[in-house]
Amino acid sequence: MGLARDGVTVDERLTGGADETEKLLHDPKFGVDVAFMHGGVVRPAERGNLVMLMTLYYEPLWIFYRAPATMTQLEELRYKRVAVGSPGSGVRAFAKPLLAANNITGFNTKLLSLVNLEGLHALPIEPWLADLDRIEQAAARIRTPASFASEAYTLREHIDLVSRTVLAKASGR
Repeated sequence: MGLARDGVTVDERLTGGADETEKLLHDPKFGVDVAFMHGGVVRPAERGNLVMLMTLYYEPLWIFYRAPATMTQLEELRYKRVAVGSPGSGVRAFAKPLLAANNITGFNTKLLSLVNLEGLHALPIEPWLADLDRIEQAAARIRTPASFASEAYTLREHIDLVSRTVLAKASGR
C-alpha cells in the first residue's frame, strides 16, 4: 500500500464524537496527527495548531419538524422541543451555536440530548405515518446538480431509515 511504503501508519480509532476527536488532535501524547470530522465544529479561537486540509463534501443541515405550517426561519423553533444531538457530537457542536445566534437557547427552548433514532422515537408516530408517502415522493422529485449528488443520496437514505423505523414502531417491533 502506498501509505505504508511512505512510512505512514493508519490506525482507526472510534471516538465519542467531535469533541473527543478534537482533544486527540490537540494532545500529542495520543499520537493522532490526522482525523476526519465535521467541518466547522472547532471554533477559530480553539484551533491552536490545527489546520483543515480539505473538505470531502458539503454537509447540509437538514431540519425535520412536525408542524402544520411551513417554517422559513430558525427562530420559529424558539419555545419548542429541539433535539440537538448528544454532548460531544459534531451535530451538537454545530447546532447549538447556530441556534444561539438565532436566540434559541436552553432558557427559551427545551434542547434535548437526543440523537438520530432517539429523536424520531420521541415524536408522536401517527402524524409520521400519515406523511410517509408524501415525504418519500417529495424526496424522489428532488433534482440536484451532480455536485450535490451525495447529499441527495444521503437525504434519501435518511428518509428510508426514518420510514423503516416509523413502520417498525407502528407495528410494535
